[in-house]
Amino acid sequence: MQISQPTHNVMDSQRKSFLSFRLLVALVLSGVLVMGYFLLLAIEHGNLAVEGPLLLEMPWGFLSLVDIYTGLGLVSCWIIWRENNLFISLSWVALILVLGNMGTCIYVLKCLRESKGNSSMFFMGEKVT
Repeated sequence: MQISQPTHNVMDSQRKSFLSFRLLVALVLSGVLVMGYFLLLAIEHGNLAVEGPLLLEMPWGFLSLVDIYTGLGLVSCWIIWRENNLFISLSWVALILVLGNMGTCIYVLKCLRESKGNSSMFFMGEKVT
């Protein structure tokens, strides 16, 4: 004799999944907005030609750059693996190398939209089907 699960548990699970998906989208979109704001602020008030060498002279500044580019490298590998078109992959990688994690957030939003809440589709793209 097989006992079936009550349908309200399935509905609760779907509702929680939908809410967590929306929360993730909101968090990533917040990342785009915050990064965009600070990028504009740095462009307006900073001078990379002067501040860049100073940043590289400091151990924590150097470590921060190594950390950022390690993460961008990992995300770039995921994008190249996930996308079926090499030109599209390399375009995203170039965008991420220019925009940093703001570009990563934009790519993640694209993947979230395409996946429609399916985590396998989010991570693997069309390789799922």
